[in-house]
Amino acid sequence: MTDRQWNGVRALVTGGAGFIGSHLADALVDRGARVVVVDNMASGALENLEGCWDGLESFVAADVADFDSMHTVFDRFRPQVVFHQAASKKVACQDDVFRDLEVNARGTLVLLELALQFGADRFVHASSGSVYGWPVQKQITESHPLAPLTHYGVSKLSGDRYAKMYGAAYDLKTVILRYYHVYGPRQRCADDNGGVVGIFCRRVAQGEPMLVRGRGFQAKTFTWVGDVVQANIGAALRGDAVGREYNVSSGEVACVLNLARRIRELAARKNGVHAIIQCVGDDPKEPQHLSVGNLPATVLVGGRWKLLRHGLEHTFDWYWNRYRKEKGK
Repeated sequence: MTDRQWNGVRALVTGGAGFIGSHLADALVDRGARVVVVDNMASGALENLEGCWDGLESFVAADVADFDSMHTVFDRFRPQVVFHQAASKKVACQDDVFRDLEVNARGTLVLLELALQFGADRFVHASSGSVYGWPVQKQITESHPLAPLTHYGVSKLSGDRYAKMYGAAYDLKTVILRYYHVYGPRQRCADDNGGVVGIFCRRVAQGEPMLVRGRGFQAKTFTWVGDVVQANIGAALRGDAVGREYNVSSGEVACVLNLARRIRELAARKNGVHAIIQCVGDDPKEPQHLSVGNLPATVLVGGRWKLLRHGLEHTFDWYWNRYRKEKGK
């Protein structure tokens, strides 16, 4: 299957009303795929699907951890490719660690078992860099030790292990994508829970200060959502991706304070607004130096990652247009 042969391919996107899943659904519909979106709407929003709604095969409000509901979806739709984007988010898992396990581990197992039963051609599993834990090597590559330090990291690693096992034991064609700080339009951040890029952009648009924890020296590698979409599509297309794990990371690192300064500069240049940066609390226990190896995933995204300065401007414009209007109501 090549990029031109998506026409008519049955694709299931779990978590498809969410941030990343909705962008992926857009791309698949644009390519002519028959797309079914499953989402329990815990953090998703139907407005995220406005651009592709008329082109969807179906939308199903259901929980991936519910075997009977998912069996009905697979039995009715018979997906050829499963893009498993649904997850209990990192912040949400702190409130309910058992729900986190239910969604990220059991939910993945349910989907893998059904993909096997119903003969799916490919299973692309969205994972996280959290599975590595604290960096113990100069660069985090796919061979870095797996030692998660959070409930979220453990539950995502459980999903990884299930995907690897189904690939090795049952010959299900699985691919694991480990995301790093994905940003872009539609990321949920209204309650300050979510990606820091979205939170900062939303706060500036609403006239609120950007709150930086400690001195803001914690380092992160930010990845444009469009590149994540392309990595998923590449993982589904390439035969040499089967059975592999990929760090889906731009490799471009910025500290949180530097990120806030960049957004402040954007606000001043584009909208004449003086955004405020406010440092609060102690330094969080996060790495101040970070390097993530992304060479294998670079092939999936077509050889080039979007630069932060370009993606950040596009993202800022989206949040400004959305939340500035709300502020004016």
